[in-house]
Amino acid sequence: MAWLRKIILFEQASDDFRHSLCDAVVPVEYARGATVFKQGQAGEWMCILLSGRLEKTIVRNPSSPAIVIGEIAPGGICGDAGLLGVMELRSHSCRCSEDSSLLMLSRTAFFTLVDMTGGLDEYPLLKHLEKMQNLIGDTDAFLNLPFFAKFERDFVKHICEYLEPRLYYPGMAVMKEGEMGFEMFIVHAGKVEVLKGSKPVAELGGGVVLGDVAVFGSDKRRTATVKCLEPTMIYVLNGDVVHQTLELQL
Repeated sequence: MAWLRKIILFEQASDDFRHSLCDAVVPVEYARGATVFKQGQAGEWMCILLSGRLEKTIVRNPSSPAIVIGEIAPGGICGDAGLLGVMELRSHSCRCSEDSSLLMLSRTAFFTLVDMTGGLDEYPLLKHLEKMQNLIGDTDAFLNLPFFAKFERDFVKHICEYLEPRLYYPGMAVMKEGEMGFEMFIVHAGKVEVLKGSKPVAELGGGVVLGDVAVFGSDKRRTATVKCLEPTMIYVLNGDVVHQTLELQL
């Protein structure tokens, strides 16, 4: 049960909840190349990766190949936004790049445990996450962000089709100072803290664009650390999407 304390979604849960959770999860084995879930499918469960590695891909044009937008290492989770009801449909596909062992947790089993162990009052993170529901799909708002005003509208519309919504939890790092970056981030709802070294320099909310230099500039190294102060919905744009779009328009 101790390993569940390392899963950020369950850090605030009681010991009773984590103990019951051990009986609720279902172990599943996947071979290399197997699909865990597909973009556009209904998402009513999440998985915890015990061993192996998962690859996240996204596709918008059926005639174009899928774009890899990230990886998940052991101890990571995927599908949590579906489990929590923040997203009803999968925003990306997830496949195994290695033989992988996972634990599956359904939405029904999860919320049954919540009710059995004190309800939402004992799980304040869930009460906060209620604000995140029904936010997905509001990509039109990005067209009016000041950051995108310098680009042609058709270009912005195209890259917005590839935005990947991600749910971040309190204390979770969006980016780390000194690391190489290949994604940019648009804070849709919630609050983040910017740090230089270990010193906080700013708190930012919805509508802020972060990490754009790594995508549109030549320096890929992050110049600051960004951590979430509360549950935060962030849209992520992979640099490969931007570069492929620019090549098509040349």
